Order: sequence, then structure tokens, then C-alpha cells
Amino acid sequence: MQVQEAIAQETDTTVDRLTTLLRSKNIHYDEVRRVDDTHILVRNIDPAQVSQFRDIFSAQYSNVWDMAPAAGDPSATRSL
Repeated sequence: MQVQEAIAQETDTTVDRLTTLLRSKNIHYDEVRRVDDTHILVRNIDPAQVSQFRDIFSAQYSNVWDMAPAAGDPSATRSL
């Protein structure tokens, strides 16, 4: 169970860091949250800033997280 707890903690830490990073870059969004231990949801990024978000995400998180559209929600990005 310790491994699962560590994964959950890392996901929570990533949510906090990503939220801080998006705010510091003035990227507008409605929500950043942990869906479960291995998924993070970023909802409603300003369409004019999606490219900037993707660049930041790729530079900071692509070695650990994958990006994919959230199922059933075209305005959201899900990280795995």
C-alpha cells in the first residue's frame, strides 16, 4: 500500500506545481484537479493559450505524464 500512497502524493504534488506554474505564466483555466491517483484534469484552458500550455506541459512534465483529451469533455485535458 505504500507505493499507492506515494503515487497519490506525487499526483497531488504535481497538481499543486502545475497550478502554480499556470498562474505564474498567466494561463487562464477553470480547474486543475486530481481525478484519481494517476490522472489529473485541466479544464477550460483559454483557447488562445492552449499552445502555450502544451509547450509548458511538454517541457515540465512529458517525461512523467502523458497528455490526452478528457473523455466526453472537449474543453478538458487529462494527464496520465
